[in-house]
Amino acid sequence: MSAPITSRIASLLATTLFAAACGGTAAPSPSVAPTVAATAPPTAAPTKAPATYSKIGNIDLPTQSASFDVFLIDTKTHTLYLADRTSKGVDVIVNEKFVRTIGGMVGVGKSSKLSGPNGLVLVPDLNQLWVGDGDSTVKVVDLGSNAVIATIPTGGKNRVDEGAYDPKDKIVMIANDAEDPPFVTFFSTSDRKIIGKLDFPGADGLEESIWDDANGVFWLSVPKTKANPGGSVVAIDPKTMKVTKTFVEKDCESNGIAPGPKDVLLLVCNGDAIADGFKASTQLMDLKTGSIIGSVPVGGGDLAAYNPSDGHYYVADSNMTSDGTKAGTATPVLLIIDAASFKVLQTIPTAKSAHALVVDTTNSHIYVPIPDKGIAIFATQ
Repeated sequence: MSAPITSRIASLLATTLFAAACGGTAAPSPSVAPTVAATAPPTAAPTKAPATYSKIGNIDLPTQSASFDVFLIDTKTHTLYLADRTSKGVDVIVNEKFVRTIGGMVGVGKSSKLSGPNGLVLVPDLNQLWVGDGDSTVKVVDLGSNAVIATIPTGGKNRVDEGAYDPKDKIVMIANDAEDPPFVTFFSTSDRKIIGKLDFPGADGLEESIWDDANGVFWLSVPKTKANPGGSVVAIDPKTMKVTKTFVEKDCESNGIAPGPKDVLLLVCNGDAIADGFKASTQLMDLKTGSIIGSVPVGGGDLAAYNPSDGHYYVADSNMTSDGTKAGTATPVLLIIDAASFKVLQTIPTAKSAHALVVDTTNSHIYVPIPDKGIAIFATQ
């Protein structure tokens, strides 16, 4: 999800771990087929013996959520934000203690296409949280008053999902993944106005997006299209609001994408890929070429994060199976990968639908919401 993206990674981890108006379709762009390299660099190796992670605690919520989506962290204040459909709002946790739920959201709808809140986008320069909700609106939350201060319709009929923030141009891009065709909407944060839209005809949903500060583009995961049934990652120019590059995945159908060191993007190959007959995997893409340069045989996940403090990726693989195929039994795990060698360091059993996570880069605590059981805390001991 070119030039190094170190500044993008630092910005994203501090908050995650999330022209004229136009309404046309995505401009054609060249698709780059993946070149598969060895599953690990031949000379790469972990710099030291990997530490063992285990559960060290739990954060209880007043209403233990059974349905949630995006999870964010502001590491400067040790604040977690969880899109909690069960409580119809955004749960706020500070220093590993529940503080409040910011309400006014849709909650669990009659179908997943109508449930919300879903995506969360932190806009730190305005002290705001932009929330994709189930009624096809974006709710703008003021984090000083912890109140919804604006509701912006996107023009869709179904839920608004994930998005990202371009702090240079003051633009939020957020996806309506459940429409036909799916589309992304571009908002000016200065006046909360829609400045453009981009359709994705033939796409079966849209997933996570991130902002790449070094290259000045959004990267967006497109799990499946007619042209690329195994998935793709696209670059979007925030000024022209058009696709400028398409990198084709290899049998992945990614949901989450997590930028790591040296222009590497981790692709979270999802549970639908396993259901479609692909073998479970988590893949690593070179953002300069679009080549798949690494892969491990664990997958079925949603969200992921990279921690530069320890050089590890963390992946919430809630749909992993015992043999990595659709015939296997459910074995959901927290996957830990060494970013230097692209090797699996550890898999920790979690729970069905435990598909979200964030990492606090200041203390290397990993937070994984567990349905009906609060938020599990993992760390080395």
